[in-house]
Amino acid sequence: LGLLVLLFSSVRGADILAPANREGGLAAALATAGSWDRILLEAGGVYGNLSTDCSLHITKSGIAIAGPPGVTPGQRPRVVCGKGLRFAVISAPNVTMSNFNVTGGDCPLHEAEVKRFGGCIFAEATGGSLELASMGMARCSFGAVHTDGANVTIIDTELVNNTGTAALVTGGATLRLEKSRVLNTLEEGSDSARNRWSQVCGGYTTEASCRASNPITSNLTLCQAAGMGQSGNYGSSHFGGSVRECPGSTQDLCVAYEALNLAQTVNGVWGFQAPGGDFGGSCDGFCGAFGLKCWDAWDDLGNTCQPNPGTTLTCRDTGLLTSDHVCTCVEKDALLPSRGVSLKAHVGSLEVVETVIDGGTVSGISGFKSSVRVQGSTVSRAGTGIILYDSSLVAEQTTVTGHTTGGILFESSTGQLREVHVIKNPGMGVQGLESSLVGSSCNVSHNGAQGLLLSLTELDLEQSVVAHNGGVGLLAEHGRLTLADSTFGP
Repeated sequence: LGLLVLLFSSVRGADILAPANREGGLAAALATAGSWDRILLEAGGVYGNLSTDCSLHITKSGIAIAGPPGVTPGQRPRVVCGKGLRFAVISAPNVTMSNFNVTGGDCPLHEAEVKRFGGCIFAEATGGSLELASMGMARCSFGAVHTDGANVTIIDTELVNNTGTAALVTGGATLRLEKSRVLNTLEEGSDSARNRWSQVCGGYTTEASCRASNPITSNLTLCQAAGMGQSGNYGSSHFGGSVRECPGSTQDLCVAYEALNLAQTVNGVWGFQAPGGDFGGSCDGFCGAFGLKCWDAWDDLGNTCQPNPGTTLTCRDTGLLTSDHVCTCVEKDALLPSRGVSLKAHVGSLEVVETVIDGGTVSGISGFKSSVRVQGSTVSRAGTGIILYDSSLVAEQTTVTGHTTGGILFESSTGQLREVHVIKNPGMGVQGLESSLVGSSCNVSHNGAQGLLLSLTELDLEQSVVAHNGGVGLLAEHGRLTLADSTFGP
């Protein structure tokens, strides 16, 4: 080890060695180093210095934190975050990290810093870049990497068993993954509004006793600010008592029981219709009527806030026009919490090159108002392989397989696919809604439902195979099809 440090020191004059196996060692090295270029970590060392605060703020440009190169992943230095809240908050350009592992832990949902710093590594807009190479990142409670405006490159790195979203890009930034593996991105119970109800009220026999023991403490919750009721109580001063605020509401989250599904007007909005044009009687409609958007929805148990066991609803579901639901609403511009999405672009750019994405609970890749490029990669075993909303996808030499709901979903999006294999998905192959798709040398086969299901979508397909799917190979309505030199079969 001494020889290794001496070798580094002979090349770079401003390296310092962070002490291992000492709480506060890494943070202390950063705080006391003065002028420095790189912090070196010992092979096999444990830097469990973040057990209480779990934050390392990097504000100096052009610095690096590095373990020794050439060691096996098991011998890399380890940084252990006790809370799993975050490892590093980076607000300086041109920072690099390499050759060490980060392991997160459990983090209470109510931690205020979660809203600002999602992920073990959070990079703010810096005008520069962050590069992560030969890293391992596991068990980060709110994802491994979140970049908001800073361009991030991840190379030869494993993101394993992280919760929420393994890597998230927002703020118009670019996130690039190359020769990496993203495995088993989980849907944490604390990331679900339904389970939040259980956390808040699970120990109480009735909703009334839960409300009595969990009074609203803030001056104005989001439900109240949106006009659903008065400050300081769980009842409603409007709509004849048909709206009740539920335990778990905050200034940023509105959880409300509503019995207005069959009303013709809600808050002055006729037909209970959301801005997106969804049919009345859904939580999309309810939240939209108050200028909010839906995050979660569930069927109520006995006209209470409690979820009805064994039932599931999405924001768009009407529940066969039941008279009531419980809806969770957030502000329109809020970034919706992610649940088991391996890679997500929310108004940004995502590039995935020669990377394996396997085991996301909800989806492997998700894009919203973003550009996504996938090359030479495999996306496998999630709910849906790739989901695009108002986004563009360019994919080539890529396999999408093993997804329970379907391979690729386009909604109001564009897609250019070349040598893409959408195969062996228990659900459908490719679904397009109000989208424009171009494909060449593609294979959509051995899927459990339809191969291609298109509505109001343009498709130009050549030299491709659509065969051996459980449903119709190609089912299209109200669109335009151009098919050349392609094979369609049962």
